[in-house]
Amino acid sequence: MLCETHPAVFAEIRAVEPASVDRGSLSPGSGCTVLWECNLCGHRRRGRVVDRTKAGGRGCSTCRRVASQEVWKKQPAGNPSVTASRPLRQS
Repeated sequence: MLCETHPAVFAEIRAVEPASVDRGSLSPGSGCTVLWECNLCGHRRRGRVVDRTKAGGRGCSTCRRVASQEVWKKQPAGNPSVTASRPLRQS
């Protein structure tokens, strides 16, 4: 059961669709759609259970976006590791 294998993911479930499905019976591979609420920022979104539990599963899109913006802010201008991965476009 999801509550045993992925307790942090299970804790973010606010509602299950369809409502007739008991959230305690959800498995990590379930295709059921649930309403998730991020424990960090409170952002709510709908998504399938399997998309959260598979390898590289999706977490909160708002937190992911903020984290990536913070990484880019910390990159020094002209950082070779960043510019080397982006080839210049030829006109």
